[in-house]
Amino acid sequence: MPEFPHLNLTRKLFGAYNFPVGGSSNPNPLTVANLKNRKNHGNMLKSQLTHLQSSWDNHLETRREAGLPELYDSEIRPIYLQIDLDAFTLESIRHWGIEILSEQENGYIIGVSVDDFNSLRKKIEQFLESKGRYKDKAAQMWQINDGLQWRLDQILTPQLSNKWDQILDEEEYVVYAGIACYKFINDYPVRKENQSEDDFLGRIANWEAERDAAREARDDEAFARQDKLDDLIALYGGEQISGYIDFEDSYYVSFRIVGKGLKDIALSFPYLYELGEIDSYKLPEGLADGLVEIAPELEPPEADAPKICVIDSGIQEQHRLLEPAMDAGTSFSFVPGDVSVADRVNGGGHGTKVAGAVLYGKLIPKNGTHQLPFWIQNARVLNANNELPSGVDPAQLMIDIVEKFHPTRVFNLSIASDTAFAGTHMTPWAATIDKISYEKGKLFIIAAGNISRSSPLPNPGLKELLASGPVYPKYLFGLSSSKISNPAISAFSLTVGSVCHGNYDDLDKKSFGTRDLPSSFSRAGLGLWDMIKPDVVEYGGDFVHEKAGAKLLTNHESVSPELVSSTLGGGGAISKSSVGTSFAAPMVTHIAGWLLKEFPLLSAISYKALIVQAARLPENKFRHPDLNDLKCMGYGIPTLQRATQNSENRVTFLTEGIVTAKGADVFMIKVPKAVNRPGLDNEILLEITLNYRSTVRRTRKYTKSYLSSWLSWEISTPDESYQDFCNRVIKSIDNPKVINGGGKNGLPWTIFNRGNNGIVRDVKRQDSTTQKDWTIVSSNKLPDEFCIAVVGHHGWDKDLKSETSYSLVVSFEALDKNIPIYQQFEVENRVELEQEINV
Repeated sequence: MPEFPHLNLTRKLFGAYNFPVGGSSNPNPLTVANLKNRKNHGNMLKSQLTHLQSSWDNHLETRREAGLPELYDSEIRPIYLQIDLDAFTLESIRHWGIEILSEQENGYIIGVSVDDFNSLRKKIEQFLESKGRYKDKAAQMWQINDGLQWRLDQILTPQLSNKWDQILDEEEYVVYAGIACYKFINDYPVRKENQSEDDFLGRIANWEAERDAAREARDDEAFARQDKLDDLIALYGGEQISGYIDFEDSYYVSFRIVGKGLKDIALSFPYLYELGEIDSYKLPEGLADGLVEIAPELEPPEADAPKICVIDSGIQEQHRLLEPAMDAGTSFSFVPGDVSVADRVNGGGHGTKVAGAVLYGKLIPKNGTHQLPFWIQNARVLNANNELPSGVDPAQLMIDIVEKFHPTRVFNLSIASDTAFAGTHMTPWAATIDKISYEKGKLFIIAAGNISRSSPLPNPGLKELLASGPVYPKYLFGLSSSKISNPAISAFSLTVGSVCHGNYDDLDKKSFGTRDLPSSFSRAGLGLWDMIKPDVVEYGGDFVHEKAGAKLLTNHESVSPELVSSTLGGGGAISKSSVGTSFAAPMVTHIAGWLLKEFPLLSAISYKALIVQAARLPENKFRHPDLNDLKCMGYGIPTLQRATQNSENRVTFLTEGIVTAKGADVFMIKVPKAVNRPGLDNEILLEITLNYRSTVRRTRKYTKSYLSSWLSWEISTPDESYQDFCNRVIKSIDNPKVINGGGKNGLPWTIFNRGNNGIVRDVKRQDSTTQKDWTIVSSNKLPDEFCIAVVGHHGWDKDLKSETSYSLVVSFEALDKNIPIYQQFEVENRVELEQEINV
């Protein structure tokens, strides 16, 4: 048991929460202009619609002439249009006879007309004639694309689009497709004034029946669309690779197919919103190193110790530093046709190094007796060429691995795409990890990805950046090609970047950074939809480059982490020859393993929350960070001590709970008078981390549309009493005009919940599913009571009974280590807990 364990947060109150009404009150200038020029705008829309219909008629006739079967009747027509999102809610477009497939950038929508454009044409005529209830609505429809080229421009992933002109009709390709399938559900009933309880419950029962019917209809339609796609794949002799993976509003499938079939699907399957080629994921070659003498006595973990699964290139399981901790009976190769689980990567292996970092963190024992803390499981996924084999779908692979290692709760994934992610929607691989994390209660710890040593445009490597691009570290946060890669964009995973643990400088060579600065190769954020990614960083090393000449990149032991190394190629058991986010991630997984060992009853949500809470930016950036610091290092470097326990000068409160949309949980922490009494002027660091998960879907943009529900947190200000805070945050449904806004004289938060507040601007904590913030205040400014509310908001799920699980962590730390506060907080809040139990 830790000497200073985490304390429980005491829940004070449950309540309903009302939200300010969003949206802009000022009409968009383009919409105003369209309204003033009714005739011109209406005729333009009519003309665009006529051309679009003609384009599809010609395309369908070409297919008939080629002897290809009809896919759907002529009433089903794809459409690509731009709308005014400030005034036009996405869901309302169904009244125009259009099913939304996907939300794109700048108000563009991929959709399908379900009635041969009849409803859309009628609305345009009403606009031209200035008749009807919605006579002005078409002013908010800015344009309709009138051709077919948009299918390729919008549906193909950038990688597939770049090679589309080279697609050969008879050559086979391994691709994936995103097929939309969504049924609208009305909002959850709101109780009317003077409505009886029985009437209101009856309305809820009717709504639930309608919801269930819509879900059933959606499932039936999804199966029908899957059958149609299967028929089209079979028509061209294709073969399905993955199963159909359901994301609530869409489904995903991968398959092999020849080029002419791929082209037909891209242009002809109406419900397609994404088509991409499965990327190649290959590890860089390592370097061999010399021998290091080691002679530790290693005892195996306890029989019930946690198990950590390493998804990688295999492991040298008989390695003297790993063998006692290997859960060898579960080892499995997911490489088709190859049952070996050995690590074949040159230069000391890759999975072996990762496994060693998971087991030992940064300190590998050289002598003495040590009992190992947890078991290592080996999921080999890379073939003899150190890459995912062709035809292996990474999204399906995650499902297969979790099923194989189903009791395991923590997975390390140090494999990523070698290019930056540049899409609009969550990728199938990342979304599948999110889906598994939510449904199965798993924690994936993922490397942020590395910038290559050398790579051609448009994805320049370090060599190319040194030759012509911005200097270090500007290229990390200034170039889109340096952003984090797939699947590190995953919302629920713990994404890990890398920082330098030392520096090197001689007459000829020098390292890029110094200790605690971002590694030269570490991919940076922000993540998708401005999520803070990476979440944390660890010491993954740095490259050394020549000061003059070609500026060749090399490794040097002084700036490379110490790692367990495979001896299959004749190298030593320990090496300092490799760098990368691949080795930073397992050092964080090591902390997760200890959390799993110390707190086996906590959820995986809490493990991530505690690691993020334990992270801290380097001292020179911790007090005055900027956006670039968050982009490169997330919340900073975590430590095992801060994650698992406290100290005399630091106290941490933790709670797990569930909250519904439009609901809130409120907690109170009492501040001891010995800490905040007048006259004291000690610096107190207040840190808060909220982490949660909910169901995901793929066809919409932004965190709040990706999630079925999302959470945020509010905290009382120093001048607010408990009751004042409750009056501000916990309100009845009947008082919607009560304003939520953070109270008066709020604390100087670092990130804050609005982009124009806080020390770091242009980022909002609620855009991430893990929301950490911190502030430093004088002890005599602390109130007697701090109240914190976890607030539920509905995303795309209309059911207000749906629950979202969360973990909330709050820490107080006296930055002067000689000032003890733990005991005072523990006693003060223990009394409060006892009083509540008595009540």
